[in-house]
Amino acid sequence: MSRARTWAKMAVAGITLCVGGPAFVFWVTPTSEELFQKFNPELQKRNLEMREIRLERHQHFLDKLKEYSKSDKPIWVVAAEAEKEEKRRAEEERLRYVNAKKAKMEAQMAASAAAAATTEKVDDAQRVAAVDGEGKIVDESSPSSKKKLRDR
Repeated sequence: MSRARTWAKMAVAGITLCVGGPAFVFWVTPTSEELFQKFNPELQKRNLEMREIRLERHQHFLDKLKEYSKSDKPIWVVAAEAEKEEKRRAEEERLRYVNAKKAKMEAQMAASAAAAATTEKVDDAQRVAAVDGEGKIVDESSPSSKKKLRDR
């Protein structure tokens, strides 16, 4: 009888541990609402603000998992391939942006060079030199030179 009694005690102890352990953990673990109420007000506010973003990211993650699971390959292989493709697209987009920025800067430089050349031509036209009666070079743009040239 002692052997049957030992088996009975062990069965009761095993069932108590197997059922009681998880039940105790479930009873002790707070719910998400209880945890949220224990946050300080600043964290509660930030958590509420970020909630939509978190839910959106989670939904995006689940959508990707569903897409990856449609393939015959393992999910981690498909995910790695998708990540490589995403990096390639991001690099192409970055290069496109850099090239557009370079083209814009070159266009601005060409426009400023053209404006500088036009300004030089105007300045040269304003500084046309003339020779007065005595053989001296006279600048047309100065008032005294204009008077000398008119008098000629």
